[in-house]
Amino acid sequence: MGKSISFKINSLVISIVTIIVLGCLLFLFFRTQSIVHFSNEELEKNAKQQVTEIAQSVYNLAETSDDLSKKMLKTGLNITKTIVNRFGNISIQGTQRWTAVNQFSMESIEVDVPVLSFGGITIPKVTSFETKLPIVDEVTNLTGATSTIFVKMNQNGDMLRIATTVQKKTGERAIGTYIPAKNPDGQDNPVVSAILQDKDYYGRAFVVDQWYVTAYSPLKLANGQIVGMVYVGIPQKTVEEGLRKAIYSIKIGETGYVYVLGGSGKEKGHYIISKGGKRDGENLWESKDANGKLFIQEIVNGTTEKPGEIKFFRYDWKNPEDPAPRTKIVAAIYHKDWDWVIGAGTYEDEIYVVRDKIANELSSLIYFMIIVAVVIYLIAIFVSIQVSKKISQPVIRSARLAELISRGDFTNATKILNE
Repeated sequence: MGKSISFKINSLVISIVTIIVLGCLLFLFFRTQSIVHFSNEELEKNAKQQVTEIAQSVYNLAETSDDLSKKMLKTGLNITKTIVNRFGNISIQGTQRWTAVNQFSMESIEVDVPVLSFGGITIPKVTSFETKLPIVDEVTNLTGATSTIFVKMNQNGDMLRIATTVQKKTGERAIGTYIPAKNPDGQDNPVVSAILQDKDYYGRAFVVDQWYVTAYSPLKLANGQIVGMVYVGIPQKTVEEGLRKAIYSIKIGETGYVYVLGGSGKEKGHYIISKGGKRDGENLWESKDANGKLFIQEIVNGTTEKPGEIKFFRYDWKNPEDPAPRTKIVAAIYHKDWDWVIGAGTYEDEIYVVRDKIANELSSLIYFMIIVAVVIYLIAIFVSIQVSKKISQPVIRSARLAELISRGDFTNATKILNE
């Protein structure tokens, strides 16, 4: 009977302790998982916010640079118009034979074009910068921008450079090159299209052999007939130089960075600005991540659909210096005027360094609590045994006494009472 009571007491205590300890451990385990999950969500949220802010900041800087350059070019275009007006009325003085070279295809044709006269002064064919030209050299000296006079070659509206301060790679003036009314893709050239509609054009344009930030305005006879156009422009590389240096210096996390891709045309999917400038100009259009996804195409197509809108992408990317691909989270936005797809990315493993530290600390805490629980469990068993003995002994003594009395054995009963 005594053993039964002791066993029941021990079983009850052990059960209660077991329930409490297991309950605490289970609560701690699920709470740990909840904390890790929460930290996971918060870290990714913060990472997305960070790359979003950086991508948006670079976009805003490009927008500011673009606005400033356009304002400067507007001033330059007004100066050009003033100089042209100072010379007097524009007229046509016969025709002149030119070998005209398409600036896109580099195909040449022989063509007779009108000779423009500015207040009776015609501009000679000059390729050397040592020989000074009216209007264009004056504009460049006053504004610092390149300047060009175009004549309308034909009814299509192709525009031929007859005087310019734009320099070819050979060091000569880029006269004799022309802007076709139709781009290589068959679309209307936006510059020519605006001019033929008697509108000024401000924006990015391909000039001879590179992209410029430009301004164009029609040249008209006294009767309003459009016979050409004037231009002022700055190489986009010059405008973006300060911004390029700023982008090179941006660091996201430990190894994340900002990059810029071309959004259309021949530069579509090419690095405009790469990490540290080491891969500028490289074609990434067919690049696949570790899972075979054409992620560059996904980024370019996804952002150019909605210019100025941030979009998120995730892909596995391997830089040449990396031993293996790493998952990257990127915020990307398209700047239409510059044809820039701006991407700001950080690596997932760097984001989750804090989460992993938290998880490790919590795991250590769980292991510690298990050890503590085992110690408490053993102590509880020891205490239970001791307590059960103290509780069961009087019960056993009373039961023995009752048994002796019921048998009439008062001698032994008296001994038990006297013990």
